[in-house]
Amino acid sequence: LKKPAKLHVAASGSSRVLEIVMKNEIGIWLDKQGVWIQVRMKKSGRVGWIHHSYLAPASRKSFDAGSVNVFDALE
Repeated sequence: LKKPAKLHVAASGSSRVLEIVMKNEIGIWLDKQGVWIQVRMKKSGRVGWIHHSYLAPASRKSFDAGSVNVFDALE
């Protein structure tokens, strides 16, 4: 299994980690820099960067109608 995703302060694996994002937490896609996606986590409200390999499209039932670019973090 992969480790839980790290929400970084910058689009770099060496940047400070803001929080550990567990599987099925919801984030809203804000921006992209190379392989890094900037998200706002729905639960904590924190904004940070997650490597794209930890993300997958959220199911329609997991977010409010009308939301776009919402992703579930994968373990």
